[in-house]
Amino acid sequence: MSLKATTAPDPEGGVIVVTLCGELTPQSAPTVRDILLKSLAQTPDAVVVDLTEMRTDNPVRMMVFAAAARAQYTPPVPLLLCDASAEVMAMLGRLRLGNVVVYDTREHALAAVRAAQVSAPHRISVRLAATLTAPATARDAVEAACRSWRIEHLRGPAALVISELVANAVQHAGTDMLLTAALRGDYLCLSVHDGSPVLPVASGTANRTDAPVADHGHGLFLVDFYSAAWGSISTSDGKTVWATLRAIPVSAHRK
Repeated sequence: MSLKATTAPDPEGGVIVVTLCGELTPQSAPTVRDILLKSLAQTPDAVVVDLTEMRTDNPVRMMVFAAAARAQYTPPVPLLLCDASAEVMAMLGRLRLGNVVVYDTREHALAAVRAAQVSAPHRISVRLAATLTAPATARDAVEAACRSWRIEHLRGPAALVISELVANAVQHAGTDMLLTAALRGDYLCLSVHDGSPVLPVASGTANRTDAPVADHGHGLFLVDFYSAAWGSISTSDGKTVWATLRAIPVSAHRK
């Protein structure tokens, strides 16, 4: 039986749920790893993996979860496993999965995420219509968040990045969208979810020795210039385009 993986992002709730159905084999494990890395790269508050319908006859294959957790881009995102069968749960109990945490049910995993969100509520979500004023609304929301979270030095770059992401969604998707911004560790994480399955394609990357003009029209060149990393992922109801900006310079950790 082949393995099928589906993702159900909840940007407003800050969680991505990945459901695995079928047999985890040497052939399917790389696909699982890629899906997990794409989900983790969006820097949600957590990625929850539902194992209700997943089977395997070799516990070593489940080290793919630990491998994905280790390989993800900074900042690290919690990876939670849940709802495994009794057989798979017994296998998980014999493995050392590093920072991967196993819960008996999805409800318990999501409750753990909500508890962590209460202790670190640096997240906003804004729903936007595909209108010409959407980029300005997005800029205002992100600038206000930067002020509230005391990272005012990022107000300008973050406003430019989110404006470009929203403007692209208005132009190319034309659907309602959900903007999220979250401060996670040393990074400000921005994302825009829309209803179009078409992923953005960068025409080139920025030359970081020459800053682009702070004006709309530079497309993903502008996003690439100001972001530590950015990317996109398909979802069952469209796509999410994300970007992370370093909130604390590397030099600050060296003093």
